[in-house]
Formats: sequence, C-alpha cells, structure tokens
Amino acid sequence: MTINGHSTTLAKKEFLLLFTLLSYPNKIFTQAQLLDQIWGIDSASTEDTVKTHVSKVCKLLKDSNDVKITTIRGL
Repeated sequence: MTINGHSTTLAKKEFLLLFTLLSYPNKIFTQAQLLDQIWGIDSASTEDTVKTHVSKVCKLLKDSNDVKITTIRGL
C-alpha cells in the first residue's frame, strides 16, 4: 500500500479491515460486526483485538490525504 508516496505493508487482518471499511465508505460498523466479519463468528478474539487493529490502520493512514477513518464512541 502506498500513502502519500510512502510504501507500507499491511498484515492480513489489517488489509481485510481496511478493505471492509473502504467497501462501505459511509457505513458505521460496530466492533462486534467487524469481529464477526473479519475474524469470524467462531473466533476466540475479542473486541479489544478489533480496537488494536483499527488503531494500527488509523496510525498508518494519519498522513493520508485520501482516506480518513473516524471512530464514533458509543455506537
């Protein structure tokens, strides 16, 4: 992935998370929805895992002029 001319590599789950969010640009996802969709319903992972991955993706995109991910607390 290239952001403002700088190349970076995403882990598989980070890629799937970003792909999911970009596929539905105006949709609000809950942590549970992302957990089920990306990690699977039978996964032992928790919503904290989603928080960690969203945080990593947001940090990668912080300097992006094209993509912004907004966290809406409480939804």
